[in-house]
Amino acid sequence: MSKTLEYKGYQGSAECCTETDTLDGKILHIKDLVTYSADSMKELRSEFELAVDDYLELCEELGKEPLKPYKGSLNVRIGSDLHTRVAASSAQDGVSINDWIKSACEEKLDGKSVEITFNQFGSNVKSEFRTETQFTFGATESWSSPENSLQKLKHMEH
Repeated sequence: MSKTLEYKGYQGSAECCTETDTLDGKILHIKDLVTYSADSMKELRSEFELAVDDYLELCEELGKEPLKPYKGSLNVRIGSDLHTRVAASSAQDGVSINDWIKSACEEKLDGKSVEITFNQFGSNVKSEFRTETQFTFGATESWSSPENSLQKLKHMEH
């Protein structure tokens, strides 16, 4: 279930107004204020799409470049210690800092993962566990979460 409406690269809000018994919204992430209203969710989606189309058409008529929700670049202040750690890790991985941060953001948004390295029978084995996936090792061990997996690995060591 999405909490926003999406159309032509724009996102819109959907809010319930208890005073007027209507649904209201606005185009998100732009400086211009573009609003819409309707009596049902289906109508609100339609009104949102009309609002986006009207906004783009008005910008064209005025010779103004329409504002884009995001341009794809981001300036983040992370402090010098974290910056140093990110630089070291990205160098170790053989990627740019930008690609390293992009990958970290994708991992966070696509599902948490934990990389576990353990030594069993004299060989190092690396495994990645995603929270939404169940992994089965051997015939009897089923590891369905990072926490569960860590507990089983600790138990195997003893």
